[in-house]
Amino acid sequence: MNRRLFLPMVSLLLPDSAVSLSNSATKSMSTKASNLFAKQQASGKWSAMNIQTAEELTISVRQKLQDEGVIGVDRPVRIIGEPIERPDQLLKKKDSKNGANTKSTTTKILHFQRHGQGFHNTICALWRELTGIPVDLENTDPAQNPLLRLDVMDSPLTELGRQQCLKCRDDASLLNPELVIVSPLLRAIQSAELSWSAHRHNNNNNKVPWVAHEQCREDLGLLICNQRRTIAEIQKMYPDIDFSLCVDNEDTLFMPDRLETPLETTQRAYEFLVDHVRTLPQTEIAIVGHSSWLFGMCNAVMDIPDESLRTWFLTSEIRSMQVTFEDDQSSS
Repeated sequence: MNRRLFLPMVSLLLPDSAVSLSNSATKSMSTKASNLFAKQQASGKWSAMNIQTAEELTISVRQKLQDEGVIGVDRPVRIIGEPIERPDQLLKKKDSKNGANTKSTTTKILHFQRHGQGFHNTICALWRELTGIPVDLENTDPAQNPLLRLDVMDSPLTELGRQQCLKCRDDASLLNPELVIVSPLLRAIQSAELSWSAHRHNNNNNKVPWVAHEQCREDLGLLICNQRRTIAEIQKMYPDIDFSLCVDNEDTLFMPDRLETPLETTQRAYEFLVDHVRTLPQTEIAIVGHSSWLFGMCNAVMDIPDESLRTWFLTSEIRSMQVTFEDDQSSS
């Protein structure tokens, strides 16, 4: 049996469906995290089932990451995430840190967003309604796993997903990213296009660059919904986005015979943050990615004391953090 975590992708694909939980899911969450979910439900952007699923996954998937030995891996650079709740706080924090970077410490303001609901989500929700059971994502038979079919390759947003992202537009317009980084999967690009339109560099002579990066993609392998189109095809649709960091036209990272392991996914997130984001000249950056990738990053790559920042991302949700990179002085 493949040791790949099953539950995170179930939630990714079934955002409005109940998820089977391990015994660890019965553990209580922190008051702050529970308050966050209550606030999200009150906003009206997400259904009660969305909120319930995210609460359950926060507990059960974190336990599975722990069991897999993914949490607590020692790495040369410590990445610390702290909350920024309002734009005025963001600007004050940014100003206080500007110019404070040294050889061993670098601080950025990062806005992370999960994409809106995709067609692969709807397909799996319908599968569950018709069969009474969730899709077995590790099943290699296309008759038993619809996400192995070419029809769902690089799934775009549904109309609901589009509306979810449009509801984030006003909040995103209050932020000031100097760069927007997107996963090259279509649903992530579409989400960025809708949510971050105020910062699109072809609008009002805005010069904010948009860049696609392979390392912030969803879990690689097996599931066709996570296999991207050719860069040539995507670039025709989005000529103003820089795809130069996606070095291969074909999706050479996709593994048709297996799913990426949790350790591989989190190491990829670590390398993206340390080797790419940390080295960028921009201080404030928006990053649009995927739920399993984001959850692994927040729980197994970054050191985030605030529990509310480590919960499962809801579809289209944006979270802002002050992120500090600290080199391990003992290794120098």
